[in-house]
Amino acid sequence: MKVVNDLIKVPELNQTMQQMSKEMMKAGLIEETMGEMMDDVFDTDDIEEDADAEVDKVGLQTNMLHVDDLYSPALHQCFAACDCNA
Repeated sequence: MKVVNDLIKVPELNQTMQQMSKEMMKAGLIEETMGEMMDDVFDTDDIEEDADAEVDKVGLQTNMLHVDDLYSPALHQCFAACDCNA
């Protein structure tokens, strides 16, 4: 065991391991931060959902205008004929 202790300088090894631990922690934090940033950049689910909702809204408004134009006179005549107040 003495031979092994003579070959390995424990204080230097300890210092090297501490430095390596610090570097690994920095690298891990940097990697995690970069991962989160990339997730935020490429996270398009919310944008797509908002865009789909807006398209649906505009489509519904457009369709309602056309439906109103097509059926409004007939509905008014129907309501007038049956004396309904709807």
